Amino acid sequence: MIPKSIVVALTLASTPIFCAGCSRHDTEALGSIGRKIAAHTKRNTGDISPKLSMAWIAAKKEPTLQEKIQDRLRWENTLTDVTFEVTVKEKEVELKGAVKTAQQRLRAIELAETVSGVTKVTATITVQENDEAGK
Repeated sequence: MIPKSIVVALTLASTPIFCAGCSRHDTEALGSIGRKIAAHTKRNTGDISPKLSMAWIAAKKEPTLQEKIQDRLRWENTLTDVTFEVTVKEKEVELKGAVKTAQQRLRAIELAETVSGVTKVTATITVQENDEAGK
């Protein structure tokens, strides 16, 4: 284990290096290097570069509204143990699933409503907490 005094000393010693930034000369030199690399790459790839750029555009795909909603629900910390069925018709969303608490249900609806492009959310999400309390 490294003593705390050494860690503090190293931190204080390295701070000026990170705060200094780049001077105008540094940025001009980096820009010059970048232009040289671009020219070299263009010379050596010849006619392949238009094919590569078109392949990049074809590979780039905008996620669907359904995928965006599923991602939002999947990455929400309070909903990690819940699986939802998401159906999208035009810009209207239907959520189906079962959650443990009413707060989880509200959070799922809120997340779906805040996705760009959604106009309406219909939720048929059951809350298991209420089901178990009645037993």
